[in-house]
Amino acid sequence: MNRTYEAYEAWSRQREQERVEQHLPLVYRCAQQLVQQARAVGLELADLTQTGVLALYRAAASFDETRSSTFGSYAKWFVRGAMLDEIAKCRNESRAVRDKYREIRRAEERLAQRLMREPTLAELAQEMNVDVSKLSEWYVETGIREPASLDELAERGEWPEPADEGLGQPELHFLAQEEKSRLVEALSQLSQREQQLLYLYYQEELTFKEIGYVLDISESQASRIHKQALARLRAILEDGERSG
Repeated sequence: MNRTYEAYEAWSRQREQERVEQHLPLVYRCAQQLVQQARAVGLELADLTQTGVLALYRAAASFDETRSSTFGSYAKWFVRGAMLDEIAKCRNESRAVRDKYREIRRAEERLAQRLMREPTLAELAQEMNVDVSKLSEWYVETGIREPASLDELAERGEWPEPADEGLGQPELHFLAQEEKSRLVEALSQLSQREQQLLYLYYQEELTFKEIGYVLDISESQASRIHKQALARLRAILEDGERSG
């Protein structure tokens, strides 16, 4: 019995270590995204990276794969949150702002442990019993950046233009020509995984390899889901046009 338990513990530790090693690029990317905020309070990229790696180990130790299949999404919340906490410690903010920050982070932690992933803005607003618009204001006020959902991007007209330098994605031309309200409706019909991938690819500008790290899938799977999502979007929009 003891040998079985010891074998399981050894396998579990090895699995955690593998997860950490596979997702180290995620730590570096989060650090790059927050380095300007960090430098404003006297921290450097190396400080954020060290904090992020420790958070990644905590994420690997607490992750329950029976409740979620995507370690990358869960780990990203842990890593980015730890970096934001480190930056917040060095900020000279009013007590009211600090209280809001702590309230948001506690609610995020409760939801992340419950959902085994990073909570959405809407889920967090419901958990905190506040309006989404009010919570968005708090994010800005406290220095926490919440990535917009695909629906929000479409409503605000922030989809990247296909002609932008570095994008040049001809498959986006049909999207740019559609009314925003129709695009929002079409996006809502995609799966959560498809929405996440499109956001990461077009708004965060991650490569398929980097998306694989975040979503815990292979590079080829990321590419396949991307093509599938665009094909579904086109079909939904064209079907709506015929119905209208």
